[in-house]
This record gives sequence, C-alpha cells and structure tokens, in this order.
Amino acid sequence: MGDIIKINEDGLVPVEDSNDLMEITEGLLVDARSSLANKKTMSVPIAELSTLGAGVASLVPAFNTVTTTTTLATDGLFTIANKAVGDTLKMAKNGNAWGAMKTAAGSSKMVQLAEAGPLTATSQAVAAINPATMMMAVAL
Repeated sequence: MGDIIKINEDGLVPVEDSNDLMEITEGLLVDARSSLANKKTMSVPIAELSTLGAGVASLVPAFNTVTTTTTLATDGLFTIANKAVGDTLKMAKNGNAWGAMKTAAGSSKMVQLAEAGPLTATSQAVAAINPATMMMAVAL
C-alpha cells in the first residue's frame, strides 16, 4: 500500500523510477495551471481590502445622485433692463401693464426691454437604489 502506479495500455504497472513521479507531478501542475488560466478572477489581498472599500465609499454619493440640466429657449421673451429696487410697472384698469414704471421715489420712467437669455435649470434626484449594496453584490 502507498505504491505509486502508472496506467498504461497494458494495465497497471508500479512506478519504480523517480523520473516517472516527476512527469506525473508536472502533468498535474500543467493541468491545474490551464484550468486556472481560464477563470476570470480578481485577487485582492485581505490587507488591501480596507483601502479598496475606502476608495469605493468615496464614489457612492456620486453614483447615488442623478443630475439633470434642462435648457429652455426664450425666443420672444424680454426682461426689464432698467428696473431698480422698489420700481413697479404701472397697471391699467383692465389689469394689463403699461410701458412705464413707477419708481420708489414716486416718479415715472419709461421701461427699457432687453431680450431674455436662455433659461437653464439643474435638478438633482437621489437614485432609488443603494450603489454600495449593488457593488457588494457584484463583489460577492
């Protein structure tokens, strides 16, 4: 018991030569290396795992927030160019605004209009998923 045997076409033959043992061992190692080369894995030492976690943790808020910027065209819209603090448009009896303003001091002045530039609005929303949990699931 404990003898190394070699399988030939003739049957089982005990291995007596140490070179045959080396050939068998090398054959096993070649098979093991070829099966490992086919796997797509990433190895991270346990000592560096906390560093990886700190790096991912800093990215979580960026993945969790969705930012959208919307631009609206303002063709044909104008703003009052010469409005000062306390100035109001004069209103007609029918509710429409006149082309004159009443100043804070009580005098009147004509309204100057300037074409309005495009309006942009930026909104941020928090995603319904937790990216940290998703990354942990991917890692597992």
